[in-house]
Amino acid sequence: MISNKFELRSNEVQEVFQKSPHLLIMWGNTFIGIILIAGFYLLDNITIPQKITIPFQLIQTKKPYNSEEVFALQIDSEYTSHIYQHQPININFEKYPSNIYGTIQTEIDTIISFQNKKIIFFKLQNEQSKNNLSFRVTLKPFLLGNLVTQIDKKNFLSTIKNSLFSKIKTKDKR
Repeated sequence: MISNKFELRSNEVQEVFQKSPHLLIMWGNTFIGIILIAGFYLLDNITIPQKITIPFQLIQTKKPYNSEEVFALQIDSEYTSHIYQHQPININFEKYPSNIYGTIQTEIDTIISFQNKKIIFFKLQNEQSKNNLSFRVTLKPFLLGNLVTQIDKKNFLSTIKNSLFSKIKTKDKR
């Protein structure tokens, strides 16, 4: 009979319980390793579109005899490296807030250099000249607005890496 009624385990059982379960630890480490590798793989393959907002001034509107309207936007030359022909763009006007009137979605038709400015031409069909909320927007010269376009796609891992390194570089400059 057991001398102490509270001691329910023998010395052999206590020695077994004090040993670490090696197989369980090995499978746990393998599982964590697989999760880390899968996480890095997913972060490397998930892409985030990098968009740029370019301020502009509408300088010309022209309606030819056909059903297209031609518009000219004037932008600063510092943004010219980010735009090219047939690039899809979203256009917002300051006079017509995008949360009420929506945005105009079209693509760049022609780009012309003029002094230190660039002139961008785009066309709208009659059915396309309504914005995505179906309001008719009257576009007149000298309207100010923003042109939003996608310049490239970065993967999520490089975005995190660049933001971390930029924080480190700013701390070094101080």
